[in-house]
Amino acid sequence: MSNFYCAAPWRGLHINARGNVKTCCAGNPNMLGNLYSQSIEQILNGPVLQEIRQSLRQGQPHDQYCKNCIERESKSGDSERSWHNRINEQFDPSQAGLNYEYPALIDVRWNTTCNLSCNYCDAGQSSKWASIVKKPVDHNNNIQLKERIIANKEHKQERILKREGIDQQNIIIGKRNR
Repeated sequence: MSNFYCAAPWRGLHINARGNVKTCCAGNPNMLGNLYSQSIEQILNGPVLQEIRQSLRQGQPHDQYCKNCIERESKSGDSERSWHNRINEQFDPSQAGLNYEYPALIDVRWNTTCNLSCNYCDAGQSSKWASIVKKPVDHNNNIQLKERIIANKEHKQERILKREGIDQQNIIIGKRNR
């Protein structure tokens, strides 16, 4: 795997319903940070993500953060990593620094309502998975997280969330079916 690379740690921003920040859906949700205790800028330019980027710049997957893609690729040949690399064709990991660049994709999830059952997800993140494994689904929107992101002066002023340079934004709100 000496030429293993992924654009997501430089070009993706994923915020789940609990406020965990990742660079993609498949990344380990407990590694980078949480918006309740840190700003987006602190998380995306922090030491953990710099370690992940350094590993990828050396052509190696990060053993903890990248494990979902490694596992999926060993079974099917395709992964979230493959998709991120396809939407970032011009991205050159050998030229990338250790700091975050403007995202090509922003994906914010206010709740767990989802009609997919991705193999790297679980019942705590997806209402579809919850129904499959017969666990209760929390349909409540995370109003606290939404208000924190919108109202927090620190997050508003961060260059990462400015619109220029963003190729795609996905604000996944979900709605409760009655």
